[in-house]
Amino acid sequence: MTTRRTTPQDRKGAMLLLLVCTALPGAVLAQAPDPALTLYGDTAVVGEGVIRSWVERASGEIPYAVGVTLPERTFPALTDEGFMLSLDYPELEGLPFRHVLFDWVPMGHPPEVLYAHAHWDAHFYTISAEDRRAIPEGFVEDRPDPRYMPAGYIPVPELDLFSFEAMGVHWVSSDAPELHDHTFDQTLIYGSIGERTIFVEPMFTMAFLDGRPDFSAPIPQPAAVHESGYYATRYVIRYLPDEAAYRVALEGFRWRESDGR
Repeated sequence: MTTRRTTPQDRKGAMLLLLVCTALPGAVLAQAPDPALTLYGDTAVVGEGVIRSWVERASGEIPYAVGVTLPERTFPALTDEGFMLSLDYPELEGLPFRHVLFDWVPMGHPPEVLYAHAHWDAHFYTISAEDRRAIPEGFVEDRPDPRYMPAGYIPVPELDLFSFEAMGVHWVSSDAPELHDHTFDQTLIYGSIGERTIFVEPMFTMAFLDGRPDFSAPIPQPAAVHESGYYATRYVIRYLPDEAAYRVALEGFRWRESDGR
């Protein structure tokens, strides 16, 4: 497995006439992305596939989606040994997401009563990879003010305020199906360290991908954000038959102002 940085595609000679779009505060940006406006981040070679991070722009510097492409060609190389890929995103003005920590978890992870199945974790971080790697392991006392966490989100049962090294504390909706006697197939986690919310994380099982889903769900929103910028309102897990790959992405961005705290 190797990783390398790729650069945005050379667009000289392919200048596009773009409509000028002004985003009203709080408005969801629903324009479809232009393929020429995709900025590529890091890649990781797994088996015969290449896992890639990317940012799609709707117009100018306005984000449409941030995500990861997971090719089916990686699957034959997967083993019972898990791995974590830290993939940076290209800088885009107003986009708070810095990198994604994309994990293959073949044996599940705690609490096993909830998340024992082979699955993928896609942590979309609003801090740098360097700051994430400095996160220590152990129980923490501080937690985000409730306005920075969606209503109904609680520390993952059995873990409480335990911070995983180089990850943080994990929070889940109290309404999540796996907390109510349903088998986990996909869910949405928030993450924090100290008083700061630092990631949003779609989690999904290999069995869920076997169904080649075309899945989209809302991202519960906190009342306030730490940093002004564009924040996603939905997450998607979608099979792309033309690419024989899966799109794991945050979409539906809208502008939010920080409350200054």
